[in-house]
Amino acid sequence: MGLLLVLSFLGLGAWWLLLRSQPGPFSRVHSESWRVGDAVFAGVLAGFLLLLFVAGGDQNAKMTPDAVNGTITLDLMLLAVVLVTIASHGISLREVFGLAPARPLLVLGMGVLCLAATYPIFMLAGEVALKLGHSVSDDADTVKYLLGPLKPQDKAAAILLAVVVAPLVEEFIFRGFLYGVTKKFAGAWAAMATSGLVFAAIHQNLPALPAYFLLASGLTLAYERTGSIWTPIAMHVLFNAITVIVIFFFPQWIH
Repeated sequence: MGLLLVLSFLGLGAWWLLLRSQPGPFSRVHSESWRVGDAVFAGVLAGFLLLLFVAGGDQNAKMTPDAVNGTITLDLMLLAVVLVTIASHGISLREVFGLAPARPLLVLGMGVLCLAATYPIFMLAGEVALKLGHSVSDDADTVKYLLGPLKPQDKAAAILLAVVVAPLVEEFIFRGFLYGVTKKFAGAWAAMATSGLVFAAIHQNLPALPAYFLLASGLTLAYERTGSIWTPIAMHVLFNAITVIVIFFFPQWIH
């Protein structure tokens, strides 16, 4: 706990250094292209996500190959609907999401730095919840699934979902779309809070909500640091990859 406190303070200091060179912490994600119709769609999408994953989700459902493959399909279909809807409004996906940064290696490297600054803060929030008697881990079923007698293709599908599909879909939807649209009409702070709360809620773990909200805030600031969605995507990919590595090699670390 003491080490996590020190690392968290260092993380906060790193964030201060990362953001101090900008005119403001929310200056590089441009939201001028979004329209009222996009705001309506964003509200409907946020409501749908909350209904699907919170009100209608079955927290006792077990992971199965069919469930994993179904989730991959559903996530990619949802992303396709969002991107096609945005593009149909005449909005350039390349421009609004910063898909073609001038310095791509710097953008990806910034994701690594931002994760290093955020990860101990996320872990500290989880440890605080644990000290209060609440388990924040939602990985128990994932551990049993990945370490169970799976076919190689089923294990690969689960890893693909965690390390590639989920980060791509969630970053385009939460940071790229929901945050960007809300920033246009309600301001950056409200956008970070709103998109972060929805992101935290879909993980269906109330004790872990503060930790996931802090992670979402770090992902948003990473997006603002470069103005490219690739930065939080890289950050999210590494975050989930660490979780997968822990599951395979250090499952005893999961509370």
